[in-house]
Amino acid sequence: MSQIINDPRSRMIRGEITPLKYYLGEHKMTVKDLADKTGLNKRNLDDYVSGCKDIHGIAFASGLSIARTLEIDPWDLFPRIYDNTKEDI
Repeated sequence: MSQIINDPRSRMIRGEITPLKYYLGEHKMTVKDLADKTGLNKRNLDDYVSGCKDIHGIAFASGLSIARTLEIDPWDLFPRIYDNTKEDI
C-alpha cells in the first residue's frame, strides 16, 4: 500500500501547493517580506503564491528578482508534473 507523504516538498511535487509557496516556507518568509525585498506588488505576489495567477506569465525580470531573493534557480519557480503515483498491489 502506498503511503502519502505530507511534507511541503511532496505537496509541491504533487501540485497541491505552488513552488513559490514552498520556497517562501523554506525561507520562513511572508509574501510581504518578498514584496519588500523585490519591490514587486504584494497583491500580484499573493496571486502567484496562491496559484490564482499562472506564474508562467510573470515578467522575466520579476521572476529573476524572486529567484535571486529566494536564492533558487529561476526554473524552480515553475511547477513540474510528476507521475510517480503507482499503487503497490
